[in-house]
Amino acid sequence: MPSYDDIPTKTLIDIRRAWIAEAAPVLLMKRLDKLASKIWTTALEYAHNLVETERAELEHAWLEAVGLADQLAAELDTARATVDRQAAQLAADAETIGQLREALRTQEQALAAALYRANRTETALLALQARVEQIANLLTDKIAQQDDKTQADERNHQDRKIGRFNNRRYGNPP
Repeated sequence: MPSYDDIPTKTLIDIRRAWIAEAAPVLLMKRLDKLASKIWTTALEYAHNLVETERAELEHAWLEAVGLADQLAAELDTARATVDRQAAQLAADAETIGQLREALRTQEQALAAALYRANRTETALLALQARVEQIANLLTDKIAQQDDKTQADERNHQDRKIGRFNNRRYGNPP
Protein backbone atom coordinates (compact mmCIF):
# COMPACT_ATOMS: atom_id res chain seq x y z
CA MET A 1 0.00 0.00 0.00
CA PRO A 2 1.43 3.35 -0.91
CA SER A 3 2.05 5.82 1.89
CA TYR A 4 0.64 9.25 2.06
CA ASP A 5 4.06 10.69 1.35
CA ASP A 6 4.25 8.74 -1.89
CA ILE A 7 1.18 10.45 -3.37
CA PRO A 8 2.23 13.36 -5.56
CA THR A 9 1.36 16.83 -4.26
CA LYS A 10 -0.68 17.63 -7.35
CA THR A 11 -2.89 14.61 -6.76
CA LEU A 12 -3.45 15.61 -3.11
CA ILE A 13 -4.47 19.06 -4.19
CA ASP A 14 -6.91 17.61 -6.69
CA ILE A 15 -8.40 15.31 -4.03
CA ARG A 16 -8.85 18.22 -1.66
CA ARG A 17 -10.58 20.27 -4.31
CA ALA A 18 -12.93 17.40 -4.97
CA TRP A 19 -13.81 17.12 -1.28
CA ILE A 20 -14.38 20.84 -0.98
CA ALA A 21 -16.55 20.88 -4.07
CA GLU A 22 -18.65 18.02 -2.74
CA ALA A 23 -21.59 19.18 -0.61
CA ALA A 24 -21.89 17.90 2.91
CA PRO A 25 -24.65 15.42 3.55
CA VAL A 26 -27.96 16.93 4.70
CA LEU A 27 -28.11 14.89 7.90
CA LEU A 28 -24.64 16.10 8.84
CA MET A 29 -25.67 19.66 8.04
CA LYS A 30 -28.80 19.36 10.21
CA ARG A 31 -26.79 17.96 13.10
CA LEU A 32 -24.18 20.71 12.67
CA ASP A 33 -26.99 23.32 12.57
CA LYS A 34 -28.48 21.89 15.80
CA LEU A 35 -25.05 21.77 17.40
CA ALA A 36 -24.27 25.30 16.21
CA SER A 37 -27.69 26.43 17.48
CA LYS A 38 -27.06 24.85 20.91
CA ILE A 39 -23.57 26.35 21.04
CA TRP A 40 -24.95 29.74 19.98
CA THR A 41 -27.79 29.50 22.56
CA THR A 42 -25.33 28.51 25.27
CA ALA A 43 -23.01 31.31 24.25
CA LEU A 44 -25.88 33.80 24.32
CA GLU A 45 -27.06 32.57 27.72
CA TYR A 46 -23.50 32.76 29.04
CA ALA A 47 -23.10 36.25 27.59
CA HIS A 48 -26.51 37.29 28.98
CA ASN A 49 -25.63 35.90 32.43
CA LEU A 50 -22.26 37.63 32.27
CA VAL A 51 -23.89 40.92 31.27
CA GLU A 52 -26.51 40.55 34.05
CA THR A 53 -23.80 39.81 36.61
CA GLU A 54 -21.73 42.76 35.44
CA ARG A 55 -24.86 44.96 35.37
CA ALA A 56 -25.72 43.91 38.95
CA GLU A 57 -22.15 44.56 40.04
CA LEU A 58 -22.15 47.94 38.29
CA GLU A 59 -25.52 48.80 39.81
CA HIS A 60 -24.23 47.82 43.26
CA ALA A 61 -21.06 49.87 42.67
CA TRP A 62 -23.20 52.77 41.39
CA LEU A 63 -25.44 52.67 44.49
CA GLU A 64 -22.37 52.48 46.70
CA ALA A 65 -20.82 55.42 44.85
CA VAL A 66 -24.06 57.41 45.18
CA GLY A 67 -24.14 56.62 48.89
CA LEU A 68 -20.53 57.72 49.30
CA ALA A 69 -21.20 60.86 47.25
CA ASP A 70 -24.20 61.68 49.48
CA GLN A 71 -22.09 61.06 52.57
CA LEU A 72 -19.29 63.24 51.20
CA ALA A 73 -21.81 65.96 50.30
CA ALA A 74 -23.19 65.86 53.85
CA GLU A 75 -19.67 65.99 55.30
CA LEU A 76 -18.83 68.85 52.94
CA ASP A 77 -21.95 70.74 54.03
CA THR A 78 -21.02 70.15 57.68
CA ALA A 79 -17.44 71.28 57.02
CA ARG A 80 -18.66 74.38 55.17
CA ALA A 81 -21.02 75.21 58.04
CA THR A 82 -18.14 74.76 60.49
CA VAL A 83 -15.87 76.95 58.36
CA ASP A 84 -18.62 79.60 58.10
CA ARG A 85 -19.13 79.53 61.88
CA GLN A 86 -15.40 79.76 62.48
CA ALA A 87 -15.09 82.59 59.95
CA ALA A 88 -17.91 84.46 61.68
CA GLN A 89 -16.28 83.85 65.07
CA LEU A 90 -12.94 84.99 63.67
CA ALA A 91 -14.53 88.17 62.33
CA ALA A 92 -16.24 88.79 65.69
CA ASP A 93 -12.95 88.12 67.50
CA ALA A 94 -11.13 90.48 65.13
CA GLU A 95 -13.72 93.18 65.81
CA THR A 96 -13.43 92.58 69.56
CA ILE A 97 -9.63 92.78 69.29
CA GLY A 98 -9.99 96.06 67.37
CA GLN A 99 -12.31 97.44 70.04
CA LEU A 100 -9.97 96.29 72.80
CA ARG A 101 -7.01 97.88 71.03
CA GLU A 102 -8.94 101.13 70.68
CA ALA A 103 -9.92 100.95 74.36
CA LEU A 104 -6.28 100.25 75.24
CA ARG A 105 -5.16 103.26 73.17
CA THR A 106 -7.74 105.39 74.93
CA GLN A 107 -6.61 104.08 78.32
CA GLU A 108 -2.97 104.66 77.40
CA GLN A 109 -3.79 108.23 76.38
CA ALA A 110 -5.74 108.74 79.60
CA LEU A 111 -2.86 107.25 81.58
CA ALA A 112 -0.36 109.48 79.79
CA ALA A 113 -2.55 112.51 80.49
CA ALA A 114 -2.93 111.44 84.14
CA LEU A 115 0.83 110.92 84.45
CA TYR A 116 1.42 114.33 82.89
CA ARG A 117 -1.04 115.93 85.33
CA ALA A 118 0.47 113.95 88.22
CA ASN A 119 3.94 115.13 87.19
CA ARG A 120 2.76 118.73 86.95
CA THR A 121 0.94 118.36 90.27
CA GLU A 122 4.07 116.91 91.87
CA THR A 123 6.13 119.77 90.46
CA ALA A 124 3.57 122.29 91.75
CA LEU A 125 3.49 120.47 95.11
CA LEU A 126 7.28 120.62 95.36
CA ALA A 127 7.16 124.31 94.51
CA LEU A 128 4.43 124.81 97.14
CA GLN A 129 6.44 122.86 99.70
CA ALA A 130 9.46 125.03 98.96
CA ARG A 131 7.26 128.15 99.26
CA VAL A 132 5.72 126.80 102.50
CA GLU A 133 9.21 126.19 103.90
CA GLN A 134 10.22 129.66 102.82
CA ILE A 135 7.13 131.17 104.45
CA ALA A 136 7.66 128.97 107.53
CA ASN A 137 11.23 130.23 107.77
CA LEU A 138 10.03 133.84 107.35
CA LEU A 139 7.36 133.26 109.99
CA THR A 140 9.90 131.64 112.27
CA ASP A 141 12.17 134.64 111.75
CA LYS A 142 9.23 137.05 112.29
CA ILE A 143 8.15 135.16 115.38
CA ALA A 144 11.71 135.19 116.64
CA GLN A 145 11.89 138.94 115.93
CA GLN A 146 8.50 139.44 117.54
CA ASP A 147 9.60 137.39 120.52
CA ASP A 148 12.76 139.42 120.72
CA LYS A 149 10.77 142.63 120.48
CA THR A 150 8.22 141.35 122.96
CA GLN A 151 10.99 140.37 125.34
CA ALA A 152 12.63 143.71 124.76
CA ASP A 153 9.29 145.49 125.32
CA GLU A 154 8.69 143.31 128.35
CA ARG A 155 12.10 144.19 129.71
CA ASN A 156 11.48 147.85 128.95
CA HIS A 157 8.13 147.62 130.64
CA GLN A 158 9.66 145.80 133.59
CA ASP A 159 12.45 148.30 133.65
CA ARG A 160 9.93 151.16 133.66
CA LYS A 161 7.92 149.47 136.31
CA ILE A 162 11.01 148.98 138.35
CA GLY A 163 12.02 152.55 137.61
CA ARG A 164 8.63 153.82 138.73
CA PHE A 165 8.69 151.64 141.70
CA ASN A 166 12.15 152.84 142.54
CA ASN A 167 11.14 156.39 141.90
CA ARG A 168 8.22 156.05 144.23
CA ARG A 169 10.17 154.31 146.73
CA TYR A 170 13.12 156.56 146.64
CA GLY A 171 11.28 159.69 145.98
CA ASN A 172 11.59 160.53 142.38
CA PRO A 173 8.20 161.52 141.24
CA PRO A 174 7.19 160.48 137.88
